[in-house]
Amino acid sequence: MKNKLRILASLLFFFFTTQSFSSPISKISFIGLNIAPEESLLKLIPFKAGQEYSSALSDGIIESLFETGLFSDISISKNENSLDITLKENPTIKYFDFELDSGSGFANWINGEKLLFTSEILNDELNDSLLSPGKPYTRKKT
Repeated sequence: MKNKLRILASLLFFFFTTQSFSSPISKISFIGLNIAPEESLLKLIPFKAGQEYSSALSDGIIESLFETGLFSDISISKNENSLDITLKENPTIKYFDFELDSGSGFANWINGEKLLFTSEILNDELNDSLLSPGKPYTRKKT
């Protein structure tokens, strides 16, 4: 019985000493962030400055950032009291430029050439594929 108490006491001692040596994260910084605002990402991640950092929290941070669809690669490193999140952003669609002109000349009328696509059909296809200006482009959307 004494051996069990000693083992339990030593385990509790080691548990509390490892917790006392850990220091809370005072700063979270994003490296490689160009488009997405840092403030909105800080609200998304399940970790705040002042909390204790663990590898389980790292997985949650990476998962929450990948769910946004804004990033293709994410890595996290801890440096003393700061947490550095390195991000690689997906490209963002700026605009679409289509020219739908089969010509209005007499030769096109004789040949019977018609447009295969109209602007309405192209817009419907873009909406169905979740492509629109201002949104990030991922291979899932093609």
